[in-house]
Amino acid sequence: LLSLNVNVGDRVARGQILAQLDDAILTTAVTQARAELATLQSEVARAQTQVSNARARAEQARVQLQQAKNDAARRQFLGREGAISLQAEIAQTAAKTAEQTLRAALEQIRTEQQAVAAAQGRVSAQRAAIAQTRERLSYARILSPIDGVVIERVSEPGNLVQPGGEILKLGDFGRVK
Repeated sequence: LLSLNVNVGDRVARGQILAQLDDAILTTAVTQARAELATLQSEVARAQTQVSNARARAEQARVQLQQAKNDAARRQFLGREGAISLQAEIAQTAAKTAEQTLRAALEQIRTEQQAVAAAQGRVSAQRAAIAQTRERLSYARILSPIDGVVIERVSEPGNLVQPGGEILKLGDFGRVK
């Protein structure tokens, strides 16, 4: 217990801060969790950049595939016309290679998108952890649950207070007959 702001006989209002518990460890935990969140958010950004790069490679592979198909068709036509020697097989092999490159690039996009989704999941989990730690931090301020009077100080500043332990006893004398 760091501080106790009221004495026996003091009137208190609902929501008034009565005492302050040591919150240094929780404050540090929130700071660390925020730093981890920033790291995870940069991981998401990096993964999204990887997706963009994979899409660019896929588009490049798509263009190369189209070019290889065009070259194969042109060589077949010229070979049938006798204008060039038959090199259609070489051109078809190049087209098949370009097609495999495109498939690999599309698979890379899917893989990178999964990495983005996983990173976003870690960001969401970290945000939840921060919210939980902030909630626990809010318990370090002891607020009056009622309008009333301090009847007894059960603990003093510097004492170790266990969860659920008493610090003060309050009374509501507004209904006394």
